[in-house]
Amino acid sequence: MKTFYNINSQVPIDFRTIERCIEFNKDELQRNGYKILKGAELREFKKIVEMYGGTDINVGSKVTILGVFSFRALLNIAMLLTESERTKEVNIIK
Repeated sequence: MKTFYNINSQVPIDFRTIERCIEFNKDELQRNGYKILKGAELREFKKIVEMYGGTDINVGSKVTILGVFSFRALLNIAMLLTESERTKEVNIIK
């Protein structure tokens, strides 16, 4: 699973652009594995990550809501973001 911050490190686009993309395409992303964790579900997720030694999810102890992406949802958001002007600029530079 990837978090919002992992997405930003893999797709060098402003957080606000990613937030807007999620907001406008939430249903599609959820069908592809995007999930918002909170409450007991988030606590369980943190326990599992900790149990397996995961340290790269960048989630502080005070986080109450966390959006996670399956690999399919990650690919989905990457495809959606290819339409953004910033992504087009990054692709031109590469």
